[in-house]
Amino acid sequence: MNISSKTTTISNSSDFLRLFIISLALAWQPAWAGKASFSQFCEALNGHWQGDGAQRGQTPKELSLDAICSKDKRQLLLSVSEGARHPLSETWWFRDQDPSVGLWYFDGVTEERFQSFTLYHQGGGFSLLGEGRSGGRPALIQLLFEADNDGWLWRQNLHYLDEDSDSYQTYRAISLQPR
Repeated sequence: MNISSKTTTISNSSDFLRLFIISLALAWQPAWAGKASFSQFCEALNGHWQGDGAQRGQTPKELSLDAICSKDKRQLLLSVSEGARHPLSETWWFRDQDPSVGLWYFDGVTEERFQSFTLYHQGGGFSLLGEGRSGGRPALIQLLFEADNDGWLWRQNLHYLDEDSDSYQTYRAISLQPR
């Protein structure tokens, strides 16, 4: 077969090239990279949970978690008690602030903290990813909710930006099963 006799004309327009690049990027996009809707996240976690939780290197403690999704599915309030790090419960208040998710955290002892995240699908669960500080160091912070039987495994992960590493360290993990 004479290759020179078989020619294909490729449009040189910038629109064609842009479309090709976008198509290629979507084809290679990992499953976890797609943004998730906050309402899906809110509905999935809504309920009463129990399980064990611990920071890295500590003995797990029994805990309960109540998750309340607002009627408009734009706010999710998580209350972690019994096994919280302090005698008081922890409150995690997530708010849909399209295109980001705002989180207000209060543990009853230290000053309330705020963090902004982007919400993604990751496997059968959800990943909230944001840039912040931990222990005075710059870090990527990931709150990962992985489907686990009828419940969730909630991992709080850190990736310090001042380290030469390409992986996250699990700071704390909480196993949640329906009550």
